[in-house]
Amino acid sequence: ALKARVNDANKQLCRMFISFTAHLIESTGKDIRNHSKVLIFALVEIPADKTEAIRKEAVSALNRIGTVLGTDLIINCMSQPLESDKV
Repeated sequence: ALKARVNDANKQLCRMFISFTAHLIESTGKDIRNHSKVLIFALVEIPADKTEAIRKEAVSALNRIGTVLGTDLIINCMSQPLESDKV
């Protein structure tokens, strides 16, 4: 359900989702590492959005998540969206 909010037409809701996701992962710490990949996949695709505020929020969230879980996890999650035709 959270992952679906990324593509919502309401951009304010998208920004809230992005911020919530980063805060959730920061709050739970490394314990959520195995379960966070689904949410990170959704966040990795956001920087392609046409709205600048959404892009900035996504990059900020990915930086925050990288600080907690390690940038290696984010880089590993980037391979799938980069290989898709959507980008």
